Amino acid sequence: MAAYVLAIAGAAVGMRDTARWRHRVVRRRAKDREYRVRTTKTERVVVGRRRAKKPPKRKTKVERGNFAKKVEHRINHYFAKYIPPGMDHDQWEAETEGIRRSLRDELTEVYGETRVGVEKIAWLIRHRAGKAATRRRQGMLWSYRRELATPLGTKARATLGLLTLAGAGGWAAAGIVPVEPRAIGTILLLLIAGWFCARTWLRIVLERRRYAADRAENLSAYQSDLEALARWRARLEDKPDDEEMAAWLDCDRKVLLEEALRHYRLTMSGVIAHAFIEAPARGSERARLRGGPWRYTKYQLLVFLVTEEGVRQFTVTLDFLKGAFHNRQRLNYRFEAVASVSVKQSDDGGRDFQLSLVNGNEISVEVNSGVEELQHGERPGAVSEVSLDAAGLPHTLHVLEAIAAEGKKWVDQRELRTGNLSAALDNPE
Repeated sequence: MAAYVLAIAGAAVGMRDTARWRHRVVRRRAKDREYRVRTTKTERVVVGRRRAKKPPKRKTKVERGNFAKKVEHRINHYFAKYIPPGMDHDQWEAETEGIRRSLRDELTEVYGETRVGVEKIAWLIRHRAGKAATRRRQGMLWSYRRELATPLGTKARATLGLLTLAGAGGWAAAGIVPVEPRAIGTILLLLIAGWFCARTWLRIVLERRRYAADRAENLSAYQSDLEALARWRARLEDKPDDEEMAAWLDCDRKVLLEEALRHYRLTMSGVIAHAFIEAPARGSERARLRGGPWRYTKYQLLVFLVTEEGVRQFTVTLDFLKGAFHNRQRLNYRFEAVASVSVKQSDDGGRDFQLSLVNGNEISVEVNSGVEELQHGERPGAVSEVSLDAAGLPHTLHVLEAIAAEGKKWVDQRELRTGNLSAALDNPE
């Protein structure tokens, strides 16, 4: 009887602590796999204090996706922006490669099949990058390895419990077999059945523990993300609406026009017509409201001044956030020098404005990237149309196409037809 009691007690304690031990080991290994840094076959990487060989990097389907590439670019940008003190860029990049890849895969899985653009989740990426930098500064970036380390007490109880089970089972078998030799078959059957039952029970317990741990971890991350979202919304409470930004951009156009007139020593009475083109500058970020055009942080602005002598073109880069002009460029050409004017549409829907001169020079400006990122209720093509209209392309095309087709004669004919040349050109409809 004592052997049976010891066997039951040993099984209860041993299996309970074995499940705890195994759960910690499996979860820590899973975390290591998730956050590991993939390098070449011969390179090694340190995760916490553990060194491990890593397999060569292979591109997965997630990595090849266009959305995933945009997310990865934004993740790399913010992780490079939030570097803990005392670390250089290369060290931080190498240490967080696995974390960045895991974040990319998570965001791609959640948002990849939706119409949510990367700009809409930039706040989330920024929050995760800042959180990783804070945890690294506090020495908690790899804290999961310490948290999931198995206590010696758990290991000791698991080992002692299983040894007690084995010893008590052997004691009981030794007392039964001499009395009933045929019990050997029953004992072997019980051992085999017990082994499979224990494995199945352990698998179920580990899955329940994994689910509970994942749920707790996800809830914690979700609460942290909600707090970050609340802070971001509070910051955007006083953001301008689309009408305000359109008004500001119109003011920037007027300032540019005044600067161009001052540079060329012209007055508005000496300008037959003028036209603008707005295009996104390199490295600019963009956003828009539903039904509205894209608004950018940086613009490439072109103003065309049509005078009796020809066309004067003034080009600048506008920092919309600061209201400052940079990279001024000037170009003058006579009416006869304009060979052709066109808008080229690429396969992805992008629109490029092209102005060709007879000397072979070509002026090309990407007015619209073609990536609409439609919101709910919007039809395909609507965003491109409203963005092109906001960029001033229709009016500019009307003026320059007429100049390319007829040259100086077009100016003379307009003057004869209307008697008011300036009004005719500025109001082509």
